[in-house]
Amino acid sequence: VNGSYVTKQTLSTGGDLTIAGDLTVTGNNISGSGGSVITLSSDDITFSDNVSLGTDGAKLYFGAGFDVTFEHNHNKGLNLRALNTATNGTTSILSLKSVTSGTPAAGIGIDIDFIQETAADNEEIGMVLSAVTTDVGSGAEDFDFIIKLMEGGSAAEERMRLTHDGGLIVTGGEGQNASLGLQADQGDDNADGFRLLVKNAASDNGSLWIQSMTSDTGSPAWTDRNEFLSNGDFKLYGN
Repeated sequence: VNGSYVTKQTLSTGGDLTIAGDLTVTGNNISGSGGSVITLSSDDITFSDNVSLGTDGAKLYFGAGFDVTFEHNHNKGLNLRALNTATNGTTSILSLKSVTSGTPAAGIGIDIDFIQETAADNEEIGMVLSAVTTDVGSGAEDFDFIIKLMEGGSAAEERMRLTHDGGLIVTGGEGQNASLGLQADQGDDNADGFRLLVKNAASDNGSLWIQSMTSDTGSPAWTDRNEFLSNGDFKLYGN
């Protein structure tokens, strides 16, 4: 088929179909059988509705050598495979880009939402990964990495931030404490961990505690060892 071909009918072929121009399909079918191939000769194909790959393990190929592949993984999701020449370094195989039609300002960024069905016909955003600017302008950009989590059915809120200058900030939930724990060999039935705990200012004046793990069976148990009060006082606790 040369030139443009517009159809509102069903176009069927048992062999190969080569399109040298543009093909527009409006709400109808292009079908083939016996391993038929639809070839677009350096041109575009436009669909005004859905595109379905109805076979388990179906693939979408990209590139002249099919070097990038999206593959359906039955009952799991999608696999992204990229063939390249790298042997001893990392390669960027997926880039997420956001371009604004306005003027970028501090606070602009990109989110990745993790959505899970939690009840019948109810889907919730349980976690959000965010790359957020704190400064913009070519050559002056700063980005923070933020983790947001859902708690008690409320919208996901910031719980941890890695700042552009290497700082790490852990934020507790509304009216709750914030903690940062270090544990060696979790699950070996030995209590071998410590954590820093900033207690809720309403109950403990925002004091900083150092606690040691006394048990890691089930929910870990912690014992106070040191306390730094917001007024500068220091307390040391024995066994």
